Amino acid sequence: MGIDAFKQGHLELLVLLLLQDSDMHGYDIVTQIDKRSKGILFVREGSIYPLLYRLSDSGYISSYQATVATKNGRERSRVMYHIENAGLKRLKELRQEFDEAQRGLANILSYGEGSEDGE
Repeated sequence: MGIDAFKQGHLELLVLLLLQDSDMHGYDIVTQIDKRSKGILFVREGSIYPLLYRLSDSGYISSYQATVATKNGRERSRVMYHIENAGLKRLKELRQEFDEAQRGLANILSYGEGSEDGE
C-alpha cells in the first residue's frame, strides 16, 4: 500500500522534478511517481490536473498538444507539459525548502539522543 503523502505539499516539487527530465502528460506523471518511488508514493489522477493548471497559470510550466503512441499501438492526442525557466527556478527553491525541512525533521527525531539538549 502506497503513501498518499502529497497533502504535505510535495507534489509540486515532484512534478517539476519529473518535467525537468522530459516533457510528460498528466497520466505519465502519475505513473512515473509510482514507478520511481517503487510503489511507495502515489497520486490520484484527479489531484494532478488542478496542480498542473496552477503551475501553468503561474508560468512555471507550459503545455502543448502532441500525438503519442498508446500501449496497444494506437495513437492518441495528449496535452504535454514542459517546464519553463521560471519552473526551474521554482524547483531550485522547493528543493532548498525540502532539504531544510528534512534537516529540521532529522534534528527533531534525533533530539535527546546522546545529550540532554539533543546536540
